[in-house]
Parts: sequence; C-alpha cells; structure tokens
Amino acid sequence: MNNASEITGNVENAEPTLEKIGLIGDVHGEDKRLERALKCLAEQDVDDILCTGDIVDGTGSVDRCFELLEQYQVYTVRGNHDRWYLENRMRDLPNATLGLQPHSKQYLDEMKPTLTFDTQRGSLLLCHGIGENDMALLKPDDIGYALNSNIDLEQLLASRKYGLIVGGHTHLPMVRNFGVTLFINPGCLCSTKSSAFSVLDLTNNSITNFSFEGEDTLTSFTRDLDLSLI
Repeated sequence: MNNASEITGNVENAEPTLEKIGLIGDVHGEDKRLERALKCLAEQDVDDILCTGDIVDGTGSVDRCFELLEQYQVYTVRGNHDRWYLENRMRDLPNATLGLQPHSKQYLDEMKPTLTFDTQRGSLLLCHGIGENDMALLKPDDIGYALNSNIDLEQLLASRKYGLIVGGHTHLPMVRNFGVTLFINPGCLCSTKSSAFSVLDLTNNSITNFSFEGEDTLTSFTRDLDLSLI
C-alpha cells in the first residue's frame, strides 16, 4: 500500500498501477464495521483501499473512523454528508455528527470530491455520487428515462476518460457495464445494510463482494466481470 506520509484526503494518484483494489462504500460512523472491513481487505493483499466517503453522521465513533482510515492508508473522497458538516448544514439530521477532534477535522478539510488512479484497465475515478456532483446518483435498476435524464452520468461517460468509476451515495451495491466504462458501487457499512465492501481484481477480471451477517461474520461472493471493452 501507499506510504503513511501520503495519507491525506488530497492524494491525486496511487502508485504503481493498481491491479487489486479494496473498495469501501459509505461509512456513516460505523467504526466497528470499518475496522472489520479494513482488516479483511488487508488480508486480501490489495494494492490500495478506496472509500466513497460520507464518513460522518452515524451512530458509531466518527473520530475512530478517521483514525482507521489514516491507519490503513485509505484513499477517501468527500461525500455530501461530509460537505454538509463542513458547511454546518443539516445538523438536525438523525445521528448527525455535531463535533470532531481537531485531527479528524483536518482530515475532513483535506478530502477532495474526486480522486483518479491508474489501473491495469486505464483510469479509475473515485467519487461519492457521480463525478463532482455528490448528490447525483445511479441505482442498480435505473433504466430508460432514469438513465437518459442522468446528465451527470451522460457527460462522464461521453468524456471517455475513465474505464472504471467507483461511486457511492445510494448505499446499494452495484456493478453496471456501460461499454467502455464499468461503474461500481461497493455498498454501505451502515448497520441497516448487509453488503459493505469489495475487492476488485483486474488481473482475474472479477469482483468479490463481502457482506456482514451480524456484526462479526462475513460472507463473500465472487463474480466474473466482462472488461473486454475497457
């Protein structure tokens, strides 16, 4: 993985070219699940770990989450909940984060809305929603008008800059193939959800999804990916 000195929210690129990548969805203060996920991904010998953000606003310890993200050198982008915290907005939400330790606040201040990485399959874009728009969303069952009216997605795909896009926001695990671009949502660590994180293996053209069964047990499922056009 990356050097500890590189771990801030503003890292532009991982080195070297990524082949096996750990993916974590929205965190929302779930420090215990985050620690379990990070330990599992470390055991998978991934090149780097990427997270779709929304670290704040949840029932667990948000400060502990930031400690873990730094400890495991996780590349993390800023989600809409993280942005709302910085803007002091939406603090009347259920389980809203009302205060952070200085080190956590500094980490949050430095997080960017997007990060890009070099992989075996070209550039990978890490974002929270779709590109720079942290409120844009893509759901697993979006078809027809839902896709045709998704301007953020249309513009991003038309740019043909990225073979891989990793986003969150919906809390719904998803892999969708748009020809030359694969869009992946690893899910969410929220205790109301089961699927939470993944391992993307670009050497074996596969993705393994890990799900929580209770708080201590993990199950996994591996599926092949068609990356022939990417």
